Amino acid sequence: MSTSNPAGTQETIDLSIASAPCDIDSVPRLLNELASLGSSHDLLADRDGRLSLLDKARSLVAALETPRETVIRQCGAETASFYSIALGVDVGLFKVLAKDGGSAKKAPALAEALGFDVDVLRTFLILPPDKHDADSLRTHPPPSYRNEAHQADQSR
Repeated sequence: MSTSNPAGTQETIDLSIASAPCDIDSVPRLLNELASLGSSHDLLADRDGRLSLLDKARSLVAALETPRETVIRQCGAETASFYSIALGVDVGLFKVLAKDGGSAKKAPALAEALGFDVDVLRTFLILPPDKHDADSLRTHPPPSYRNEAHQADQSR
């Protein structure tokens, strides 16, 4: 598919990314880590261990989901994400994420490219408050729209 950008030049967008798993290569590692976490904690007594296991499970789901499935889930079950997706389309976030062959981008670079304050961008990405401080160290890889669990996993 070809689209025009604000500069009036044509860009080609590979639409096949919408139906491919977001990070299929990390699935075996995530499964091993999930199994290890699940067997090493008393999940009823260890809240932090349970939350770590939950975070890893979300990372696994994010790796298996296609961008299309992620958007459908977020629009139907996570309605705040729907508005972030719509705003992302309006401001050109996905075009910026797709540049350079879809290489991962850090929040400050994304904010600069979009003309956003980095804190506004972090809020826009709907990152939990406890993730904001570490966000500048985390990358935001396309094609997945938003997945802080996976991003947090990548920064560890």
